[in-house]
Amino acid sequence: MKISVICPTFNSSKFIDKTLNSILSQNFNKFEVLFSDDGSEDNTVNILEDFKIKFKAKGIECKIIKNKHMGPGAARNAAIKISQYDWLAFIDSDDIWNKNKLKNVNNAFEKSPDLNCIIHRQFFKNKKGKIKSYDYDKYYDPYKPVFNQLFKSNFIATSSVVIKKDLILKHQGFDETLQNAQDYDLWLK
Repeated sequence: MKISVICPTFNSSKFIDKTLNSILSQNFNKFEVLFSDDGSEDNTVNILEDFKIKFKAKGIECKIIKNKHMGPGAARNAAIKISQYDWLAFIDSDDIWNKNKLKNVNNAFEKSPDLNCIIHRQFFKNKKGKIKSYDYDKYYDPYKPVFNQLFKSNFIATSSVVIKKDLILKHQGFDETLQNAQDYDLWLK
């Protein structure tokens, strides 16, 4: 299994180092990483360029796409278009992955090759260091249609999604005309 990791960025220079290090520290290396900048006006792209060297040193292909400011949906779509692998993993530029994330996802797909998507729990750490678990799975009942459950509430965090690329393409990716909730719209599709 090979994965295209997609990270949209916008004026992320104050916090993106933690995100980049969490991707770089993955103990699974069969992935490429695509940073799709949404017209940043700060030092974000320079930081990405510095980290690109670190990714290449680990044998991980890294691309930086520079876009006009059109929102995260457009930035994600630009990366999806040039992604080379059948699996997409999303991470927002202010999120952090556990070092085992991609390895655990790979192991899950090896055990159940018929899966087309994996979504996992997410934790939120506030400025004081307190950690809260977002157990989205408590909103999911495997015996009911997913659409009906999603219609009531979006329990899918984008940075927790690893999904078959063809599913995203089948539904034309993220709706770039929406100002927010492009991810929720796509999951409903």
